[in-house]
Amino acid sequence: MKRFLVLICLLCVAGSLSAEGRLNRKEKSFRERFPYRYELRLGYGASPEYDTDNFMRTNYFYKYDYSTGPYRPSLDNLYKVQEGAGYVSGVFTAEFSIHYRRWFTLAFNLGVNGIWGSEYDPLTEIYTRNSGASFNFMPVARFNWFTFSKIRMYSAVGAGIYAGFYDDEAVVTPAGMLVPVGITLGKKFFFFAETIISTATMGGNMGVGYRFESR
Repeated sequence: MKRFLVLICLLCVAGSLSAEGRLNRKEKSFRERFPYRYELRLGYGASPEYDTDNFMRTNYFYKYDYSTGPYRPSLDNLYKVQEGAGYVSGVFTAEFSIHYRRWFTLAFNLGVNGIWGSEYDPLTEIYTRNSGASFNFMPVARFNWFTFSKIRMYSAVGAGIYAGFYDDEAVVTPAGMLVPVGITLGKKFFFFAETIISTATMGGNMGVGYRFESR
């Protein structure tokens, strides 16, 4: 019985070493075809929904009154400070990545969005211009579906922190990111595009990048 158990253990160890050897050969072959360990990206996402919801508000002169019907003038709102049009720059991102395995990449993502708006005070008849910005920083785990010399498809998930400032308001909250599908085209210099759901932006993100070797 003891000899049988020893034999089973030896077979398990041998199988593990064999699998590890095959994995190492695959990684070595991948590194020969794709020697770039580090990566820099610059991107742009045009729809910063979180900033729009937090800071881009409009105080309407009309509001719904259930007793008289919709959109009757409100004296409460007549003399309130009125928010004018709001604008956002869209989210500019910078990212540094480390390719640990052919299937796994760890990235560090920073996003910045500019915010501008105006308001009008009916009592003083003064227009005021406001400005602000938001920042997102998060580590991102990227899982590669497949990797060839000039094309890569992946999904990613990340978590970090968001900080937004506009006029006299400030919001600091945890941030998250989900990339269901992303793709890169190119080898050393490349283009990327991805669908994205995140605190920073919704919809899509695209940009350019540069890969370099681990020497």
